[in-house]
Amino acid sequence: MPKNKLMKTIPINRRSFLKTAGAASALVGISGKLALSSVPGTKISNPLPRWRGFNLLDYFGPTPPVEHLSYTTSEDDFKWMAEWGFDFVRIPMAYPRYIQYDRTKDVTPDEVLNIDWKVVEEIVQLIELANKYKLHVSLDLHRAPGYCVNAGFNEPYNLWKDETAQHAFKFHWEMWAKRLKEFTRDQVSFDLVNEPSMRENMNDQFGSRDTVPGAIYRKVAKETTEVIRKYNSARIVVADGNDVADAKPIGIDLRPKLPGRSRRSAAVRRRYEQFGDARAKRLKELFRTNGVDQIEVVTSEDYVRDLVRFFRTRERKSRAS
Repeated sequence: MPKNKLMKTIPINRRSFLKTAGAASALVGISGKLALSSVPGTKISNPLPRWRGFNLLDYFGPTPPVEHLSYTTSEDDFKWMAEWGFDFVRIPMAYPRYIQYDRTKDVTPDEVLNIDWKVVEEIVQLIELANKYKLHVSLDLHRAPGYCVNAGFNEPYNLWKDETAQHAFKFHWEMWAKRLKEFTRDQVSFDLVNEPSMRENMNDQFGSRDTVPGAIYRKVAKETTEVIRKYNSARIVVADGNDVADAKPIGIDLRPKLPGRSRRSAAVRRRYEQFGDARAKRLKELFRTNGVDQIEVVTSEDYVRDLVRFFRTRERKSRAS
């Protein structure tokens, strides 16, 4: 049998699907732990629960979707996630979705602070619906005032360079902290900003990129967390890895130093991409061997609807046979 084929095929069900997905993820985690544990005195611990779940893209884009193209997460989606054993959803938000401004023009710094409470309450209702089915919600600013890893919207300032942007950033998180202060840490956590990095031009997705200076990232994250915890001291707050997660957050860089060659060189980048491609291929083979061959298993995309539909159809066919 070719080396790239799995030796055993097993029928998939709710529990075996989760076990398979968990095992695939664990392989990467275990190998990383062994590599780091070779450094004397290094211990790895993660205080967060081992959640499993999905991105919900209801408020991902900066502008409201065209009605006939929009997809809203339904209660039925949450029901099926819970029944299949998932316990987590992440809501990546673009802040322009829940502010009021003239959408025919670029947003101004003053307009960034003009909250649209109607949309805020829609997001709160989505959180409540997830909590109803015991799903933890990670609320994330995918597009924060002054920064987003993606293009498609013109920011009026730079989160890492402008005090006005940092004030707006804290203003938004304080709004969410105050509105959700009665939600427990088991119900809601905050993810400050998705994949932070320093860009020469904040509105050019493909421009030069580098690590946010550690002192600046630490200042923004620390001050924002302090504001959040004024309303709920137990709130879980996550700061993503610096330089779109290539580096550790808050300016602590544990990446290995490569003698005679920059760790950011083209050769290293290519090797990293090759590793990612190989890992993705192995995951797809693993899932398809276990019967999941009608969906594309890509963790960076929103496949909740397709995944739920696939297993719903599979279970109905099983009952009918």
